Amino acid sequence: MMGKNQTTCKIFLTLFFLLMGISTLMAQDRPKRPFKNKKNTPINTPLKKSNQDSLIRPNRPLANTPKSETGNDSDTTSFIILEKANEIEGFQNGGEEIRFLKGGVVLTQDDVIFYCDSAYWYTKQNAILAWDEVTIVQADTTQVFSDTLRYFGATKDAYLMGDVVLSDSTQQLFTDRLDYNLDTKIAEYYTGGVIKNNDSQLTSTSCIYNTNTKDAFFKDSVILISEDLTLKADSLNYNTETEFSEFIGPTLILEDSAKIYTESGFYDGKEQYAEFDKNPQYVKGDKIAVSDFMKYDGKLKKVFLEGNAKFREKDKFATSDKMVYDESTDISRLEGNAIYKDENRNVTADVIVYDGKNDSYSTEGKTIAQGTDNYIEADNSRFDSETNETILTGNVYLADEEQILKADEIRYNEDTGDAYANGKVDWRDTVNQVNIKSDELFFNDKTEYVKALGRPIMTTLLDGDTLYLSADTLISEKISINGNDSIELLTAYRDVRIYKKDFQAVCDSMAYNSTDSIFAFYENPIMWSDSTQFSADTTKFSLKDEKIDSVFLLQNALIIDTPDEQFFNQIQGREIVIKFEDNQPLNMSVNGNGTSVYYVMDDDEGYVGPNKTTCSSMYLTFDDGELEYIRFYGDPKSNLYPMKEANHNELKLKGFKWAKDKRPFSPQDLDSPHYIVEDTILDQEIINRTLQFDE
Repeated sequence: MMGKNQTTCKIFLTLFFLLMGISTLMAQDRPKRPFKNKKNTPINTPLKKSNQDSLIRPNRPLANTPKSETGNDSDTTSFIILEKANEIEGFQNGGEEIRFLKGGVVLTQDDVIFYCDSAYWYTKQNAILAWDEVTIVQADTTQVFSDTLRYFGATKDAYLMGDVVLSDSTQQLFTDRLDYNLDTKIAEYYTGGVIKNNDSQLTSTSCIYNTNTKDAFFKDSVILISEDLTLKADSLNYNTETEFSEFIGPTLILEDSAKIYTESGFYDGKEQYAEFDKNPQYVKGDKIAVSDFMKYDGKLKKVFLEGNAKFREKDKFATSDKMVYDESTDISRLEGNAIYKDENRNVTADVIVYDGKNDSYSTEGKTIAQGTDNYIEADNSRFDSETNETILTGNVYLADEEQILKADEIRYNEDTGDAYANGKVDWRDTVNQVNIKSDELFFNDKTEYVKALGRPIMTTLLDGDTLYLSADTLISEKISINGNDSIELLTAYRDVRIYKKDFQAVCDSMAYNSTDSIFAFYENPIMWSDSTQFSADTTKFSLKDEKIDSVFLLQNALIIDTPDEQFFNQIQGREIVIKFEDNQPLNMSVNGNGTSVYYVMDDDEGYVGPNKTTCSSMYLTFDDGELEYIRFYGDPKSNLYPMKEANHNELKLKGFKWAKDKRPFSPQDLDSPHYIVEDTILDQEIINRTLQFDE
């Protein structure tokens, strides 16, 4: 009797715990179906029907022929168990036992709970056909809602239709038809769907989604929308948890006002970092960039282009081996074989940095820049926004239609036209054939003002020969007259020295006026021509057709000539004017307190004696450079002294000084460190480079 009572007790306890489990299950709240937020769904992307076979689908086992009454092998397959139904009706169909369940239906299999209002339960096939408010709950982590469900317990394949929602802890999937395997937790749709989480929404025509790994493969009409960007693609691998995207087809990314196109690459949504390695293109407003490889860092707001990088913005174009564009500063850095072009300039360098906000650029390495009317070469260049200056350094060469400038460094302000050059400065006026070499040079290309410092030397062609001029300071400028015409002025200060093969001069300061082509020498000026020396308080000479036309000796004028530097012919007066023809003296006028000392020579060119004449004025004429005759005016008095009786020192007139030590006998005597062998023609090497650049 005790054995029978113990058996009865065990059965009772088993039924009790079974009923307690059912009641506990029944007491669980049935999950409510979430609803898709319609306004977050892109309305411009219709869901397209696609060929399901075009996607690679995971292999599934087919339902096996039943081996037991319920169609399941108890060693490998679990049963679908009915937990509750308001109404149950059983019937046979071709040997298959089918139960019709209605009202509050609850079924289970392992850790899965099925809810619905109506269902057919195929006990032999271990399958369910359910409809009306279908809900699947799996291990309290995944929930699936639909209007209709076909479920096979042997393979755990679920086929859901009608307003399907798959929800887990991080996101929700919405579609009309969904294939979901509760074992592999892989979901698939082929008629269009949406996956949403708190940060993003992704739509596509087809999708294979692993709810375990959160990896998804999307195909056809793929659109990803997040707080930072919108992505459109043909195909996409995407992890909904890490927000990591892999592009495997044509893809367009929209972020703020920027667009990026690629056909291969990846994007890390959380890090806002992307790499594009097939036909990448970047567009922002009027800016377009392409390259072999592209990177984008959304946190840094930078775009990196590598390999055949090209950039265009309206009339601006740039290309280089590598390019970095900063969206926040609008600064582009071009590295390696860099070229920049716009309507005003064409620049090549090792590195170019372009500032889009200030429309300025700087360079590193060998730089060549060509504008509409100028050409520049330098080792480096940069733009100083504080001073609004372009700074060129290292073997700088600048040329335009009228001038050429070479220096170690040039600073140029395009707004004011002011420029400063220093270090081996070489400036050339190609129109007037004027060249200045100096340590420093200031100039303005709008006013054509030039100031050279550091013992500069100026050269120019005069009557087919080179005239050299040096001083501590040289200034060349144009002065406007009546608002239309202008005159050119050249001034030189401190220790002025001039050398020409047939003419030399020294003074403390000098001025040249282009109106009358007159050179004026001030403060102890001395001039030489052949064996003749000219001096006065002020001396001037005028040019005509690039030849000396007249010489003016003003105040305390004195001319000294000597064939042997022992005896000196002299002419003195208050003022002396000499007229020239073909660079030979034609006549001479001596005005005021005229005095001459002339050493008479016999036919054998022997000295007879000095003849001294005083008068108020005199007039001399010359033939082929030789004195032809002399005429004295105003009570002239003349004395001829034999050579042996003459006091030659007393015959030297007031102010006499034979200044041979001050006379430049070659360009080297101009005391300028910048003297170089005559160089009036532009370097042919630079000419060739300029021509190649133009081509």
